[in-house]
Amino acid sequence: MIIAIVYLILRNINKRPGITTVLAGIIPPKFKYEPEKVDRTKSIGFGSKNSQEVAYLQVWLNTYYQTGLNIDGDFGKKTLNAVKAARPGAPVPVTFTLEQMLI
Repeated sequence: MIIAIVYLILRNINKRPGITTVLAGIIPPKFKYEPEKVDRTKSIGFGSKNSQEVAYLQVWLNTYYQTGLNIDGDFGKKTLNAVKAARPGAPVPVTFTLEQMLI
C-alpha cells in the first residue's frame, strides 16, 4: 500500500505543489549513526527514538554478543531483549546511561 502511495506521489510530484511535505510524512528519514556525537551520560531506555546513544548500544551488543540488531537508534523490543540477554539475571533499569552500564 505504501509503495503504491509513494508511486502515485512521485508520478504527480510536479503537478501538485507541497507534495514533498506529504512524501516526507510517509517515508521517515534514514537514521545516520555518528559515533562522535554519543553522550555516554545521556539517559536512554525503552521507547527512545533516533538516539545516537541507542545506536552505540546496538553496535556494542552486535560486536560483543552477535545480536544482529539493526543500527537504527530506536530502543524497541529487539534491543531490550538483547540487553536482557547480555545481562542474564540482572534487571534492566527503566532508563540508564551508557556510563552506568559500563559500556
